[in-house]
Amino acid sequence: MKKWFVPKSHGWGLVPISWEGWLVTLIFISLILVSGNLNHLFQPELMSRNDFVNYLLDFILLIVAFIYFSLRRTEGKVRWNWGKRR
Repeated sequence: MKKWFVPKSHGWGLVPISWEGWLVTLIFISLILVSGNLNHLFQPELMSRNDFVNYLLDFILLIVAFIYFSLRRTEGKVRWNWGKRR
């Protein structure tokens, strides 16, 4: 199975290394923005408490799904990195 992400060289996180990884990342960001737009996040005068709660639930669900999916397509172990070892 082709890997789409690698661990960052400094800190904790993942970096896309293929066009599929970049595509998944852009889709994730787009879904976050669409959810914000649908829940009036960018129009505070229209946003209700339910809209905010719905956005938070969408945000959490999307982040968990993205992390789960990206970890399955990651080459190497995800941990805190301090850079290249000498």
